[in-house]
Amino acid sequence: MPQWRAKGAGGKLKSVAARWASGRGGGKKQIEDDPFTDCAVWPEWMGKEKPDDDETQILAADADIVALFLALDTQWRRHPMAGSRLGLDYAAIKPTADLYEIKMSPAIMADLRVMELAALEAFFQAEKKR
Repeated sequence: MPQWRAKGAGGKLKSVAARWASGRGGGKKQIEDDPFTDCAVWPEWMGKEKPDDDETQILAADADIVALFLALDTQWRRHPMAGSRLGLDYAAIKPTADLYEIKMSPAIMADLRVMELAALEAFFQAEKKR
């Protein structure tokens, strides 16, 4: 994680990623299948009000990374035999960021990797319960 981050600052990002991942496994249904319903800070391009119930508070500075992570929803590499998620398809990150006008930087990539690992952990935990 970049040095400018305080120790443990990725906790909110991990929380958002884990909640997203656990909702994808048939758990909590998102309102109208909108991936942003669990976020307290909405990207400007969403252009609507966020719900007040059951949300994870994130810093306004983290809105872009959360938006990017959620936009990469369908860009996960999967194991060819087991079907389990292995990680994000890194080739899809830059084009997706460009599409949403998010400027990539080493800090954004580091935060994205924090969220990816938290989501993978949540996926793994869900698989263990089956």
